[in-house]
Amino acid sequence: MLYRNYISIVRRNYDKIQDKGRFIGSIIYLVIGLVILIFMLIWGTTFFYNSAPKDVTNWKRILWCLVWGCWGFSYTALQQSKVSHNDPAWKSYISKYLVAILFVASLVFSILHLSDKTSNYIFYFLSAPITFILSFNIDRSIGDTINILKTILGKS
Repeated sequence: MLYRNYISIVRRNYDKIQDKGRFIGSIIYLVIGLVILIFMLIWGTTFFYNSAPKDVTNWKRILWCLVWGCWGFSYTALQQSKVSHNDPAWKSYISKYLVAILFVASLVFSILHLSDKTSNYIFYFLSAPITFILSFNIDRSIGDTINILKTILGKS
């Protein structure tokens, strides 16, 4: 369903795309999320399970958060491709946003595993929208965080 919505948005707005680098980056992050999801479905025997192992090697759930992080950022990159930008997308998409998506995915994974109530089957229903929304708003979050750090450190 997400794939169909994404394709329909691309078809309607292809003439409005001004920054092809951001558009290509959007498609790349969408494909990365799909590849990770396919990898998880093929390699893992059970995908949804009630009790989570209480260790760090719970790779299925961290990858689940990473998939939704890639999709959320892909959607915001598609929206940003409609506007012309001075800076190239590839530098920030590889250095800044990839690290931020990994951080968001690990943060959601860690916070939801703090409680026994959210580390069971409901983890998947909570982590998907939270990670998607956080990574969709990652551009504003990174900018606000950098401005807050500059204010704290006294740099303008």
